[in-house]
Amino acid sequence: MKTDPRSFSSFSARLGIFLLIIFLVMMVVFLTNWYLTAREEKEQDFLSSEKTIDQILQQSILWIDRGLYLYDLTFETPLRDAMKIYQDEYNATGGDPEKIDYQGVKEKIEKTLGDEYQVYVIENGIITHTTDPKDLGLNFSTFAPELIPKFNKIQDSGQFILDRSVKGHESNVPVRLFAYQGTPDRKYLLEVGRIFIQYTPEENKAYYSDLTNILWTLNPDIVSFDLYNSFNILIANRSEISLSNTDNETLDVIGRTIKNEKGSILHDKVNHRDIVYTFMPVLQTDAPSTKWMNVAARTVYSTNRLDNELMMLTLWYIGFLVITFILAFIAAFTISRHLTRPLRCMLEDLDLISAGDLKHKVRKSPHHELNRISDAINQMVGEILNNISALRVSESRYRGLFLSSNDAILVLEGIRIVDANPAAVDFFSIMKPLAGENITSIHGPVGAILTEMIFKDSTHQSVKQFVERIEIIKNEIGSEQFLNIRISKVKGGEKYLSQVRIRDETQQQLAFRLSAQQVALSEAYRQIENILAMLPDPTFVIDTTGRVLIWNQAMEKMTRIPSAEIVGKGDYLYAIPFYGSPKPMLVDLAIHPEMKSGEFSHIIKNGNTLYSERWFRETEPSRRYASISATALYDSQGTIIGGIESIHDITELKFTEDALRIANTKLNLLSSITRHDILNKVMIGRSNLFLLNDLQLNCDQKRFFEMLSQSLQSIEEFIAFTKTYQELGVDAPVWQDVQAVFIQAQSNLDLKTVKIDIRISNLLIYADPLFPKVCYNLLENAIRHGGDLTRIQISTEPVQTGISLIIEDDGVGVPEEEKDLIFERGYGKNTGYGLFLSREILAITDIGIRETGMKGTGARFEILVPFGKYKKLTK
Repeated sequence: MKTDPRSFSSFSARLGIFLLIIFLVMMVVFLTNWYLTAREEKEQDFLSSEKTIDQILQQSILWIDRGLYLYDLTFETPLRDAMKIYQDEYNATGGDPEKIDYQGVKEKIEKTLGDEYQVYVIENGIITHTTDPKDLGLNFSTFAPELIPKFNKIQDSGQFILDRSVKGHESNVPVRLFAYQGTPDRKYLLEVGRIFIQYTPEENKAYYSDLTNILWTLNPDIVSFDLYNSFNILIANRSEISLSNTDNETLDVIGRTIKNEKGSILHDKVNHRDIVYTFMPVLQTDAPSTKWMNVAARTVYSTNRLDNELMMLTLWYIGFLVITFILAFIAAFTISRHLTRPLRCMLEDLDLISAGDLKHKVRKSPHHELNRISDAINQMVGEILNNISALRVSESRYRGLFLSSNDAILVLEGIRIVDANPAAVDFFSIMKPLAGENITSIHGPVGAILTEMIFKDSTHQSVKQFVERIEIIKNEIGSEQFLNIRISKVKGGEKYLSQVRIRDETQQQLAFRLSAQQVALSEAYRQIENILAMLPDPTFVIDTTGRVLIWNQAMEKMTRIPSAEIVGKGDYLYAIPFYGSPKPMLVDLAIHPEMKSGEFSHIIKNGNTLYSERWFRETEPSRRYASISATALYDSQGTIIGGIESIHDITELKFTEDALRIANTKLNLLSSITRHDILNKVMIGRSNLFLLNDLQLNCDQKRFFEMLSQSLQSIEEFIAFTKTYQELGVDAPVWQDVQAVFIQAQSNLDLKTVKIDIRISNLLIYADPLFPKVCYNLLENAIRHGGDLTRIQISTEPVQTGISLIIEDDGVGVPEEEKDLIFERGYGKNTGYGLFLSREILAITDIGIRETGMKGTGARFEILVPFGKYKKLTK
């Protein structure tokens, strides 16, 4: 294959253009950087000269103002004397401004000091009295509101304050210098003003007008300069151009500059001007008019000189660009012709090599760089020859690995099998060759998985190098089989082939699962062991053989046996610290329910948990009484794997309980004897009253005897109440069948025509043993006080706090005002103790009672049983 000479010429031209572009880019970048830097320097120099004029202007204004301030201070003494004359006159009138002879004060001051003065009285910011008719009634709140706070401060302090000399906002007004001082009673502010017929600073030309002439010589670009006071009045100017200095736009900008105390700059590109507005503050003193001394300047600079310099700079820049383009063109094409001549020989050699003559060598060149390229090409061709030989060897070696691999390997074109190694034939259990088969027709689950992986990968826009994932399938015997399937893309001519590697990782995955479960189990055991170790109650854990697994810190403290000495030991050695000898404990009964209770006389079982109480080391001085709980431990299959027992020391509680029981027994005995003696005395009294009934008694005596009989009856009822009340809480609460209790109470009543409907079944409540008295009392009260009732219904309904036991009838009901009173002691038509006792009996186990019926429709009592105090009876 020969190289076309025209293409080589085209290459030479392209190389020349490439070099030309490089030269041009470099020179353009260099010249542009030079041009922009030079332009920026000239513009910065121009701006710097403007800033220098601003700084000189501000400093000059400050020094001029200091001179004026020093000049004003020379009049402080005369003004103090004038203010003293004014104050003396104010005091002589008793502090009444209406009585002051202002013209007389003015004449006295002028006669004493020899100058022209005016006097003023300021009240609430308004001039109320003055010798100057033009200023009478002047309101500073409107004219100069910023002075009001300063006037108030001077008036309150009573100090003498010298103001600054001001000319005002009218050009024909003379310069005046004022002084202020509050009256001794702090009611008014007195003002004295000196009138300057001739102002010395203006006469000596030490004023602002000379400043304009000085600045004019410092910068040749200045064409106009104007100076304004705080009232926007032009006080000095000089200009070489026709430019208005009193138009509204200029005055607006000057006003904003003074108000905002900030300068600004306007660029007039059309007229080639920069207009700079400068704010110039003066020395700040306590004088009220200090702020009015600030001035603003408008300086107009011509930009013609700068524009001309920039234009010349631009012309130089364009000229350099043209010269650069010509030189770059000549240099680029000269170099390209010189470089491409040796390349022609090199291309001829490369044509021979590309035609297949890999042993042909590229000839040497007179250029060192091209010789390096020739050497590199010759070396590369030699490497290609070596790689071809190595590839043949590698192909033979790969074939050997392919055939001897233990992993099943398939080569696919689409879903058609191109090649398969022996391991793949064994894996799919097919006797015939796999080549040419469709993967969906062999080993159903795996074939479907391979098809899905291949088609899913082929839908992606970019071809992945490989996809790999773990698949779990069921083998012939139904066990799980873990397959690591990796599909790699390989280029086979114009098409992509898929190389599938299937590796059976069932054993590795099962081993990994087992290891993970063991680690998780070990960590869970460690966490449980830490939790049990920190429990406040002594706790230990054993396995089904009685070997101690855990012995917590509280158990170590209680038994004085370290965990290290007991863990791992069995044969009931853990019982020795409690019984003095090895024997089964409550945890053994939980693990082995068939075992006899032995040392435990009373055991309560709640689900799988056993509860009991007993003494330990009864014959020793250190005997302890404990509450014991034990339960069996189960694995995930429900098999007992051990047990846990906790011991709670309640010795002090037991001692207290025994002491209370003995004291209660003695009190009950005393109460019983006392009631018996009182009832005997009452019986004697009632017998004597019965005998006296045979006597002939008058009406008053009979009435007294009836009252005495009623009193004895009340004593008997009260003694019966005390007997019942004494029994409250004596015995521990028990679970009671509500239906059975009401049936028993019903059997002890004379129901007459009343029907009792009990709609409760299988309900137990936890209440005092006297709960049957409550049920009897509620039924007996309904029959006694219900009037013509015919029905009593007993039912339940759920409430927010638990369950409500409802006893309702169709009698007369309870009046609204008596619903709470009926539960008070002594209130009622019979003994007055029935409902009171019922409430107290129920309250022992936190059960409440209330009446919610309506008068005229029947009584309705609700017994409110909270959660935990009731349960359903299971058969």
